[in-house]
Amino acid sequence: MNMRSTDAVPERAAQFFMKTSDVHTTLRDLADGLKDARIDYAVIGGMSLNLHGFERMTIDVDLLMTQENLVRFRNEIVGPGYSPAFEGAKKRFKSTRTGVPVGIIASGEYPGDARPKPVAFLIPRVPLKR
Repeated sequence: MNMRSTDAVPERAAQFFMKTSDVHTTLRDLADGLKDARIDYAVIGGMSLNLHGFERMTIDVDLLMTQENLVRFRNEIVGPGYSPAFEGAKKRFKSTRTGVPVGIIASGEYPGDARPKPVAFLIPRVPLKR
């Protein structure tokens, strides 16, 4: 599909809001893989807005997890299904199935410029439904 055609954006929007987009496929694949690996996480970013009823298109999936679970993600999930977004990437990945970017924020990190400030990302406390 020519991404510059006048039909491309409405087509992508229709797929997104019908929940058949590559972003939705990636989120479902991630949820299944993380559940199977028993890795707790929280969905953040644009997809979290959608999950709470605030419809907004996005092109990636962002997750929050503990540092320990990020290490487990890299050791257990990255490979056939997900690859580093660039050489040496430790928190940016992409789905090898859909090409959708996946970003992971580790709890305790600071938003924005990553410099210490009064607000930090919290440890997800809601256990994964198994």
